[in-house]
This record gives sequence, structure tokens and C-alpha cells, in this order.
Amino acid sequence: CIGCSGNAYVTVAKEGAIAHAVGPWIWGLSLTAGIYVCGGVSGGHVNPAVTLGMASIGKLPWRKVFHYFLAQYIGAFIAAVITYVVYREAILYQFDGKLLTTGPNATAGIFGTFPAPGITTGTAIIDQIVSVAFFLLLINAITDERNMACPKGLVPIAIGMTNLGLLVFSFGYNCGGPINPARDFSPRLFSAMAGWGTDVFS
Repeated sequence: CIGCSGNAYVTVAKEGAIAHAVGPWIWGLSLTAGIYVCGGVSGGHVNPAVTLGMASIGKLPWRKVFHYFLAQYIGAFIAAVITYVVYREAILYQFDGKLLTTGPNATAGIFGTFPAPGITTGTAIIDQIVSVAFFLLLINAITDERNMACPKGLVPIAIGMTNLGLLVFSFGYNCGGPINPARDFSPRLFSAMAGWGTDVFS
């Protein structure tokens, strides 16, 4: 919710130039906050890619994967609803009531990520495989007590800053650095239902 609301802020304030600097910080700090909120209960699993990766190396029982996925996708959908409720009037006012997916007045990017012009589906897939692989590698390095023994209270900050570095500063150009399937799919689904239409999936 905080990440999508940050997207909404830079979109409705028409701060396109600063979005490249503000956006990564919003998402990095949002992830940090999310891990602080749920870390004690779930280990900070807010990303299905992380959940699947951790299960595949034995750090999470497979029986928990479905439940985690369900919570992550439903949570991201509710987050998008909250963002829309808070920013609906600003979006409609700033953009003359038009909910567009493309062009200079597009607002669908508040909820989902979209590839840059000229980026093919194949490149987008490679981009996500590489960035998610780095994310999982770094999360494992940060949480490995035999490595550098990052103090438990600093783990959310370390992972949030890792997300910050990967999200836009390193792998953001091709497709906006979604990295988290729940964060991207559920808000995109909500935006399709809220008036942006099926173009958000094209």
C-alpha cells in the first residue's frame, strides 16, 4: 500500500523527473516496513518469489507455500484498493477523469509495472530472472548466521536496501523492477477492475 501510494503521489503531483529517485526509496522503505511488521510472524515473507525460493532450498516447509501465496496476493490486492480510495479524487482531478494505460497521462503505472518502449517479452523475462535471483542470493547472504551475522533488528533494513538497489537503481529500466509477483499482479488486477480495463495486461 505504501509503495503504490508512493507511485500515486509522484504520478498525481506530476513529478516525473524525481520519480526515478523517489520511487526506489519508497519501495525500499516500504519493504523494510513490511518486514518489520510481519517478520516475527512469517519471517517477513511478502514476496511469492522469495517464498518459493526459500521453500526450494529447505528454509520454509512446502506446506506453508500456498498459505503464504494466498496472503501475499490478497494483501497486495487490498493494498491497491486502499491506495485507490485514498488517491481516487486526485487521480481523476489531475487527469480529467481519464484512466489511461499509455501516454504522458497514463496512471496505470500507479498499480502495475510496464516495460519500457522497445523492450521485448523475452528481455523482460530475463530481466526478472536475473534481478529476482540476485534478490534471493542477497536475502540468503543477509540472513545466513554463518556469513556476516547481520544483527536481527537490522535485517529488514538490509533487505529493504537490497530491494532499493535492485528495484530501480540496477534493474529498473526494462520493466520497472517489479521483482514481487504479488505486488505487481494483484494491484494490476484491481486496476483492470477499477476502470483502466484489460489494457493493463497487454
